[in-house]
Amino acid sequence: MPVPSKERRTFLESARKTYQEALTEDAFAVDYLTTTRGLSWDSVTYFRLGVVGDPLPGHEAYKGMLAIPYIAPNGDTLSIRFRNLRDNGPKYLTLPGDKPRPYNTAAIERYTSAMWITEGEIDSITLHEVGVPAIGIPGANTWRNDWALIFKPYQEVLIPVDGDDAGHKFGRGIAEQLENARVIDMGTYIDDNGEERSHDVNSFFVMHGQEALLRKVGA
Repeated sequence: MPVPSKERRTFLESARKTYQEALTEDAFAVDYLTTTRGLSWDSVTYFRLGVVGDPLPGHEAYKGMLAIPYIAPNGDTLSIRFRNLRDNGPKYLTLPGDKPRPYNTAAIERYTSAMWITEGEIDSITLHEVGVPAIGIPGANTWRNDWALIFKPYQEVLIPVDGDDAGHKFGRGIAEQLENARVIDMGTYIDDNGEERSHDVNSFFVMHGQEALLRKVGA
């Protein structure tokens, strides 16, 4: 995976600290993480999540967004991805020129016999919340075949996917590269308007709780 220059890493680390410190001052963002997404403050802190309150130079377009830093196992901030908390534009934004990279690679250092792969950072954080090691892929179309080398040593790789065609395509695309992979359909649910929606890991967790999620993902 590409490694940013020393100067860029220094800037990203400054941004990460600034946005993490701003989170406690943003009640809307805190409620989104801890109530809407059901995450504990321990998980929010572990992943150094933040919010762009006072943007650093060049980050003005991300004001008000959730800041999701990509942290290397050695603690360096390699990148930051931004999640829109309101329905007023693209859901996710990536820094210009940034290359896709796996999220939460520190999970590799747990030396487990199985590893989980999720689509997106929030699902990876959710599995961490319930004690399951998971690496997130930042979007259905960002998987690179050379990433398969990360997962080949595991006895089993489990891929919980959204219960729709796009989710199945994401899971199949990865499983084709890994003989040790198994795709898990997270299923669907009926929303408050009576419409069928696809579950992802986080929505299943919020709706059914920890024990049900562990059973569902094969942990």
